Amino acid sequence: MKPPPIRITLALLAAAFLLSACSISYSSGKSSDSVKSLFDSSTSSSGKKEESEAAYRNDIRHMTAVFLETGLPSEKYMREIGRIAERHGITDWEREEGTYAAIGAGLKKAGIPASDLRDVGFLADVFSGKADVSAAILRGYAL
Repeated sequence: MKPPPIRITLALLAAAFLLSACSISYSSGKSSDSVKSLFDSSTSSSGKKEESEAAYRNDIRHMTAVFLETGLPSEKYMREIGRIAERHGITDWEREEGTYAAIGAGLKKAGIPASDLRDVGFLADVFSGKADVSAAILRGYAL
């Protein structure tokens, strides 16, 4: 048997090269898709986290206003904050600045004048000892 003519050999080599290039292109396309998918997932997660944090702050704001309007005892109010935080997956609400900003927003929603904030019973200790917490409450009130 005679060796194949050079044209056939070159054509087969070119076809093999093109097929391998397609495979490389396909692989890099899949890698690109994977990276895009990871980015989309990360963006989606951060969007969901922001929505969850906003829902938490809204629940605290609403509960604070209800507490002030109905005159519930302070102990019940603090327990209720803990329950809301737990429902939203927050394990240490006392370290969450958003909690205090939401309390401030709730004070405003309840119609408490800014000049009276330091006189609200359950906040007396907060304003007397924790400057960062006081600032967060005032920021939330100002929103």
